[in-house]
Formats: sequence, C-alpha cells, structure tokens
Amino acid sequence: METVRRYNYRMYPTRGQRMALSRLFGACRYAWNWYVRQRLTDWNFNRSRPSYAELSAKFNRTKTEPGLEWLTGVSAVPLAQSLRQCEKAYSAFFRYVEKHGCHVDHKGRPLGYPRFKSRHCGEQSAVFTTSARFHVRHDHNARWMFLRLPKIDGEIRLRWSRDLPSRPSSVTLMLHADGTYEASFVVKTEPKAPPKPRHNACGIDMGLESLASIVYSDGTREKVAPLRALRRAERKLRRLDKELSRRQRGSNNYSKTRQAKARLYARIGAQRRDLAYKLASRVAGENQAVAMETLCVKGLMRTWMGKSVADAAWSTFTDRVDELCAQWDRKVVHIDRWCPSSQVCSQCGRRDGPKPLDVREWECPRCGAFLDRDYNAARRGTRGVVKRPWRRCETEAGFGRPRRDRPRSGNPPNRDAPLGWQGRDPPPSGGGGSQDWELADFEACELSDPHMPDPYECVVNDLRLLAEDMDKEPRHMGGLVRYDTAYALAGFEYLTFRKD
Repeated sequence: METVRRYNYRMYPTRGQRMALSRLFGACRYAWNWYVRQRLTDWNFNRSRPSYAELSAKFNRTKTEPGLEWLTGVSAVPLAQSLRQCEKAYSAFFRYVEKHGCHVDHKGRPLGYPRFKSRHCGEQSAVFTTSARFHVRHDHNARWMFLRLPKIDGEIRLRWSRDLPSRPSSVTLMLHADGTYEASFVVKTEPKAPPKPRHNACGIDMGLESLASIVYSDGTREKVAPLRALRRAERKLRRLDKELSRRQRGSNNYSKTRQAKARLYARIGAQRRDLAYKLASRVAGENQAVAMETLCVKGLMRTWMGKSVADAAWSTFTDRVDELCAQWDRKVVHIDRWCPSSQVCSQCGRRDGPKPLDVREWECPRCGAFLDRDYNAARRGTRGVVKRPWRRCETEAGFGRPRRDRPRSGNPPNRDAPLGWQGRDPPPSGGGGSQDWELADFEACELSDPHMPDPYECVVNDLRLLAEDMDKEPRHMGGLVRYDTAYALAGFEYLTFRKD
C-alpha cells in the first residue's frame, strides 16, 4: 500500500533567484489577502458567499488591471494554489461553525477564521503542482540537485541528502524566519517494513529531571537525560536581545541581528525534534505496546516551570510515538492525567497519598519496597495496558475518573460474551444491559508485569484498589473472559478471571 510522504531539501538560490522568489512569495501573499478581502466585502455589504470559481475568474481579470501587471511576472499556478488554500480554510471554518454552532472555543477565543498575511511574517511559501511543469535533476553521486521552475531564471541548487522514490506531485518552496530556503516534495512511496519488537510492552513516565523514565515488560529500565537546548542557549539569546534593542528598526544591522536570533531558535527546535524523533523511533520500534501518561502541557506552561516544560518538548515526542505506532501496527495506551501513579506502590498496589515533588524515592509501608518515583509510575504504566471503555480514563483499571451514571436497567451483564468483544452494543449471543455496565477487556493481560505470580491477579488487585479509592456508589464490572468466582467489596461486585 502506497503512502504519501514529504521529502525536504535545503535550497541555495543565487542573488537573482532570491529576488525572483521574493516576488513570488509577495504575489502569493497578495492573492491570499485579496481573497480574504473579497469574502469580507461580499459578506459585509451583500450578505453573500461567492463561490471559488467566481472569485478565481475575478482574480484573473484583476491581474490585468493597471498597477497590477507585476502579478503576471510570476507563474499562475502558485497564485491559483493560494486562492485554493484560502477557500479550503474558509470551508473548514464553516464546517466547524455548522458542527459546533459557534466560532469560538470553550475559552471564548476566536477559532479558525482566515486572517490577512503580513510581509513581516517569518514564514513565506509558494506551491507548484505538476501543471506548472517543474523539473528535478540529479546527477549520479552528485552533492547537488537542481530544480527548474517556470519564470525563474536558471536552476535552483538543492543539497542532495536522499533520492526521491518517485516523481513528485507537488513542491512547496519555503522561506523561514532565519533566512534559509527549503523545498518540500510530495511523493508516493512504499511503506518500510516495521522493525521487530524486542519487548512486549513498556511504560513511560515523562519528567523534567529525566526526559523519560522507561520500564520494559522484562524488568529492565532506563532514564533518558533531558536535552535542555533552550537553557544552554539562554546566554546567547540575552546577548542578541540586547543587541536587537539597540538597533534601529528597518536597518541592515537590525535585520542581521534578527536573523541571527531566528537561526538560534531554529537550531534549538531542530535539536528538540532530533532527540524526540530518535527516542520515539526507538520506543515504538522495540515495543509491541506502549503506555504513556496524558499530559496537560498547556496547563503546565502557565506555571513557574513553563519554560522547562516547553524545553522538554513532551508533545513532540508523544505525537511522534502515536504516529509511528499507528504506522507499524503497535498498541498505544494513554494513561489518564488523573491517575495517581506516584501514590500507588507498583509491587503491592497500596495507595498512601500524594507526595511533594522533592520526594523522588519512598518506601512502601505495606510491602517495604524501596521505590523510585519515576520508575514506579512507568511500571504502573506497563500494568495499565488493560483498556477500559470509560469516558475519561481508558487505561489503568481502577484509576482515573470513571463513569458516574447509574445503570438504567437491572439486567445483569452477559457473562458469556465472546472473548475480544468490545463495544457498547449488545453481543451477538444475546443478553441485555451491555450499555448499562462497565466492560473490561482483559486481552492484554499477558503484557502485564511478568514478575507478578499471575497476570490476572494484577488486574484483581487494581479492581480492589478501585473499591478502596472510589465512593460508595455501586458499580458492576462485566468481564470478557470466563470467571471463576465472584465477591463483593465495599459495595462493588468483582469477578476473578481465568484463561478461556
């Protein structure tokens, strides 16, 4: 099955080509702003929404008006693509309004409406499709690739890093804030074979002292040191900020200092992505199942450790893990953010309350185990591969915030449901009340901690903790494997399970 991917290459245009690219970016920006202005004018004065075909034909007539002849000096394909991208943004905005009934998010912030682009924006781009008849040339064992574009003199040099697997369908030219140019090709390629996993599962606990604390299902563990790229570059940033404040805005020295600052920030971002991508590739490739905590990065950014949280780049790592696991058919489990992983002993399951951040190691009062805070949370993640269809907490049986609604009928759950049946509709074999009961999937119990005497006993311990931690509201649990015995504890009904 073919997949669509992007291949990026660094561009090194000449002085004349840079001037031509500047005119091209300016024309694309003008086309976008013209489209936004026309939509606003038609709606404010006529309460109408013209179609893309009408505005595209009107823009072609506008290019021939006096004073706008410079628009004909660039290729028409990127201008048409700018109009099409603006129409796509409008369509997405109106779909959101029709779906949610408003154009603001839950915090009242405006959402999704296309805005005007500024020439002072650090990112400029232009898109060429196959209709523009661009051409890419690369000689064998050469260090450079050459890109020929319409209405740009000569061939633009690209630094060759890897071959294109097929003929590109489009190319996007980009000018970054640090003054560098980049070409991004969209190609179709065959997916690579996924690496062979070395472990059944792993649990990951994110942090600041250590970027990731990883505990594997075979008992091995490791801590990944944080990069702290921003902290290391703070001295240079302070010096550049001081120099920039003393420059006259609009001068050449001001532009040079601004680009130097942008290059430093680009280097910091590249270092973060490099570490996050390499770590994500190793984690997703070596494990069949990955359990990670769900982090509220926006909330943590508003605290006193916001700079350190931004420097850690947690979201970049977790998003990359999700992407690779979906590509390689791996299982990903996201632990609920309310899961008290640092309060529960991973050996016996006892919960002894919250702990301050300066407590990195502690001793369990029940079993006497000496536990590391990060490793303990990661080890709980390896046992949280068991998935429960709760509203907010989909993992870690017994923790999170489960459903608060009571059963709507008194029919017991179907005890003979087939193994692997998940969902809220009644099973094929009949039986009622499936939508009124909490269903637990114990298929992944073989990925639990192998050092425990029985992997199903681990699940029973978690269920017992649920009885101790939650309120006295009755809640029934229906299993998807055959059960041996049933017992009641603290107003809850539980089942002990065995293999089918």
